[in-house]
Amino acid sequence: MDSATHSKSDDPGWNTEITLRIQPDPRFSESQKAIIEQDYQMTNGELVISTKPALAQYLIQEMHERTEFLAKTPQQQQLVLVNESDLKDWLFG
Repeated sequence: MDSATHSKSDDPGWNTEITLRIQPDPRFSESQKAIIEQDYQMTNGELVISTKPALAQYLIQEMHERTEFLAKTPQQQQLVLVNESDLKDWLFG
C-alpha cells in the first residue's frame, strides 16, 4: 500500500520503441506469399510494426508467429518474425 518506488519513466519496456519485421513463411510458394502479403497489406513483402517491448510478445502471439521454431507446415503459422535476433534482449530478456 506504499507508493511505488519506480515511475513509468523508469521502465524501458514502456518507453522504448522497437520494430517488428514480419514476412510470410519462406516455405510458401511465391503465389502463396503474394496472397498473405495482400491479406496483411505488406509493403515489399514485409509488414513493419512499431510497438513497445512490453507489448511485443502479445502482438507476436496474436499474429500466431513462432519464434523458437517453425511449425511443421507453413499453413500452421503463415508469418515469421525476420528480425528476431535484433530483438532477443527485449523479447526473451
